[in-house]
This record gives sequence, C-alpha cells and structure tokens, in this order.
Amino acid sequence: MAQLSRRTGVVVLVALALAVPATAAPSQAVPAGTQGAPEGRFRPGAPGTGDPYFPRDGNRGYDVKRYVLDLRYRPSTGRLAGVATIRARSTQDLSRFNLDLDGLRVRSVRVDGRRATWRRHAGELTIDPQGPGLRRGHRFRTVIRYGGRPRLLPSQSLGAGGFFHTDDGAVVAGQPHAASAWFPVNDHPTDKAGYTFRISAPRALQVVANGTLERRRRHGAFTTWTWSAGKPMASYLATMAIGHFALSHHRRRGISYWDAIDSRLFQPVAAPRTGRQLAIGQQADSSYKRLTRSIDVPAGGAQLSFWVTRNTEPDWDFFFVEAHTAGLDDWTTLADTQGHTSTGTGASCPSWLGLHPFLAHYQTPPGGRVLRRLGEHRVVARGVRRQRRLRELGGRPQRLRRTHGRGVAQPGQRRDLPDVRRLRRRRHRLHRPGQHLVRGGRRHPGRVDDPWTAAREPGEHQ
Repeated sequence: MAQLSRRTGVVVLVALALAVPATAAPSQAVPAGTQGAPEGRFRPGAPGTGDPYFPRDGNRGYDVKRYVLDLRYRPSTGRLAGVATIRARSTQDLSRFNLDLDGLRVRSVRVDGRRATWRRHAGELTIDPQGPGLRRGHRFRTVIRYGGRPRLLPSQSLGAGGFFHTDDGAVVAGQPHAASAWFPVNDHPTDKAGYTFRISAPRALQVVANGTLERRRRHGAFTTWTWSAGKPMASYLATMAIGHFALSHHRRRGISYWDAIDSRLFQPVAAPRTGRQLAIGQQADSSYKRLTRSIDVPAGGAQLSFWVTRNTEPDWDFFFVEAHTAGLDDWTTLADTQGHTSTGTGASCPSWLGLHPFLAHYQTPPGGRVLRRLGEHRVVARGVRRQRRLRELGGRPQRLRRTHGRGVAQPGQRRDLPDVRRLRRRRHRLHRPGQHLVRGGRRHPGRVDDPWTAAREPGEHQ
C-alpha cells in the first residue's frame, strides 16, 4: 500500500510538470508552521535568558506549554531511558531553538513529526527543524529520545542538585539546577509549564512525582506510575522519587492526598499529639492557611525536624514556623526560609532569587543564629548562609534591582520591618508579595538599617 502511494505521487508531479511551460519547476512541499514569514526573517532563539546570576539558564524564542516525560529507571544500573514530548509555542520567527540538558545522551530529535538535526555543547541542546523555521505563534511538538546515567549538577554556592541515586532508587531535588539533569527543558522560572510523568520502575518500588496520581499499570517486571501536574510550575520544582515507600491515601473536602513515607529515614524522639499523619490547613482565612501541631519536648531537649512539601498551587507557595509554650503567649518566629512566596498570579520572577531571602535576612541577626527561650527550653534556629551574602549585596542597589525585579531603596535608609505574625492575619492573598509586605511593615514597624524593597508589578524589572 505504501509503494502504491509513492508511485501515485510521482505520477501527479510529472503530470503537473508537463502541464506548465518548460521553464517552470514543480512546487516543493513546505513543512507545517513555516509559512507566513519570509525566510530571511527567521532567526535563532537565544541560548539563555540573560539571568544576572545564571545567564545561560533557560532559552528564548518559544514558550513551553507542557512536558510529557516517559521514563524508565533501573536502580541496579542507575541508568535512565526517556522520551520527552515537549509542546510549545514559538514567540518569534524561529530558525532554531535550544533546550537545557546535562550529561545524558541524545538519540533522536523530531519536531512536528519530522527528523531534526541537533548538536550538543556545554549543557545546551541546539535543535534545527527542517525547512526555514517555525513562524511566530506556531504551536509545535518536539520529541526527544535520550538516556544514560543521570548525574548531580555541582554548585559552589548552593550545593549539588539534580538526580540523586539512592540505595533502592532515586530522588530529584535542588535549585536552581536540577531539571536539566534528567530531561531536556527550558530551565528557567520565567517559562512555567504543565507536566505529565509516566515513570516505570521495578514492581517492588513505588514512584511519586508532582501532581495527582492518575494510574498505575503493571507490565512484566515493571510498574508504570502516571502523575499529572496540570497547573504551570517552574522547572526546578519538577521532581520524582523512586524507592520503598509506605503509601497512604486519604481525601479531605474533595481533595485527594497521597503520603509517601520512608520509615528508615529517622526515628522521631517526639511525636505530635495529633498523630503522625501529614498536617493540612483548610481554614477560611484568605491570606494564610495555618496548621498547628503540639509536641511534648523531653526534659533534656530534642531536635525538631520535619519535612515540608509545597504544593503546585501558585497562590499558597509560602511557609514559616512559629512556636510558643503551651498555655502561654510567648510566640516567636523561627528564622529560616520563612516568607517563601510566589507571585500567585502565574507571573514569574525575572530572576532566580525571590522575596524570601529578604525575610530570612531581616528576621535573623548577623551571624545567622537565633536563640529564643520557650518556657524551660530553648529553641535554636540557624539561618541559611545565603543571608550573609545578600547582606553584602545590599550595598549595590542596581544589582538588587535587576536580580529581584524590584526597585530598591538607597543603602542606609531606614525601613519598617514587617511583623510576620500580625501580617498573617491580614485579609489579602500574596499576589504581589513585596508590595503587601512593605505595606504590612509600615503598619507594624520594626526598625532596620538595611534597604527594603518597593515592589513593582510581577515580571516588571530593569
């Protein structure tokens, strides 16, 4: 049947050639998505967003809508085999475009079903579609087959991130660099996308990833787990974990929750009175969802540790911890990554570092150590090292304005420190976190000598 179709095509072309003057040539087929722009107007997408900290991260010229990742991982060898299907829309007349990918071997690339040429260099995968290019506004699909042994991505300042091989599986974690260690990606928060993960692992293991669990399908020695995150999220938030987990499922107010616990991680010395199930706050307050746990602290003291998993709902990406002695009103806020926020509007910050390091810095004195007496016991919290570096950057307002997408007051001016405990009660959602926090700080002052930020619209920066 295929042979007959090819012959029919030849006959038609010959007939057309005979029907026109001898000087005319038969027309050539033009790939879909290339019409509508002169060939000279197509230009390459930039291999980087120009981020002041990581200028080569991310790429320009297109906007990813969804990643569909079909993966198979073998813990015995540590090797990953994958097919990444990337649905995107071109934002310019695009002759070629780039994706970020570190370490893994690319086997084939197709754009809109047609083979594309590609090359690798220093973490960049450059793809040349057939034809003159992709016209602006064209929705295209890229399919990349790849594989190998994923590795960690080193960082002198932030520590290694990416694909961690464990004794029974693997886990993906890290920022700002993690995603490009295990799939080709436009790796910058300015290009958020939805995700579908179809991950195959040996049947004895469990797989968790972002979003909701849609199905599990056993086939031979493997089980394929399908997780779907419909709302767009930054690529560094994409994660998965493979291993021996105790999975439990429950529903609350129509929402389905999965808990995946590795019982070998730690043995807690203090258990919450409300049980060991994960806490979830569903109060009606439109600003914050507050959840509470009461614990008994042993007489000799104890180290309190817990895991925090941020969901992919953009309006609720913030977290901080307060503590007080039961029955007393001696509240204190533990300094760490409190106030970790996103814009909540779907708009992306123009650079990596967001608002939360400022809050952590202002609520942690120089040296990064806070002591608060709670009844007969003391709670010790250490701030992140990054706070001290941000303090040094405070003398360069131009640098901060570009990095954080905010206008910055001149060094030496006094600004009001937000009282986070009171701010929690305010009836607003943190769609523009810098703006709301500055307003809250002016109402609930706590004086500081460091510069504070005056917020701009989300995404607006210089």
